[in-house]
Amino acid sequence: MLLLSPYSFGAKDIIAPGDSLSIKVFGEPDLSLDSVKVTRRGTISFPLLGEIKVSGYGPRQLETRLNTLLSNGYLLKPEVSVFVIERRPFFVKGAVENPGFYPFSGGITVEKGIILAGGFSETADKGLLTIIRENANSQETLETQLYAHIRPGDIVSVGEKDAVALSKDVFYVHGEVRTPGEYKYKKGLTVNKAIVLAGGFTKRASKRKIKITREEEDGIKTFRAKVNLTVQPGDIIDVGQSLF
Repeated sequence: MLLLSPYSFGAKDIIAPGDSLSIKVFGEPDLSLDSVKVTRRGTISFPLLGEIKVSGYGPRQLETRLNTLLSNGYLLKPEVSVFVIERRPFFVKGAVENPGFYPFSGGITVEKGIILAGGFSETADKGLLTIIRENANSQETLETQLYAHIRPGDIVSVGEKDAVALSKDVFYVHGEVRTPGEYKYKKGLTVNKAIVLAGGFTKRASKRKIKITREEEDGIKTFRAKVNLTVQPGDIIDVGQSLF
């Protein structure tokens, strides 16, 4: 397990998978995008240019890159503006009062993330703090400290005093359910039964937009799930919202 120093990742403006961008090309409405989401590969589809990598750049750096690409045979003097309109949320699990997803904001630390999750529970071991971080081509589990910075999409985990991993006997339900939170795992549990335990779907829920984030031996995996899929310990079930 790698050690994450408190100030290693303070670059709050770096674009990451899951972020939503607004890209404006001055005088070219057909080339402008009101909202485009960065894929898990760190790319977007842009008019004329096709699929381009955007993760790892800051908004100003991406503006420069797009200006260069568009001036190469497409526009004479392009003027591009890039804004990050929504960041991928982070997740707090383990020995906290209210585990779940929380909106990312620039400069947020592990300590602030735990406060958003209701603070440490009585069984928390403040020395057992880890971050599960998904990069472009890999995932890492990082030992961390309270003043380390969180990135969009991070999973912050707080261990228990008895050092028994909470993920062994619980799972999490978030999103468009009536009572999101942490639930006791039982063998043979399906996604549908898990959602029933969480109070059922809200009126805005979409049964086609259920995702599971699962920690496997080769890293973190996020995938779409059907209601009859079997839940595993530590799963994070996220129910999306219908467009209608």
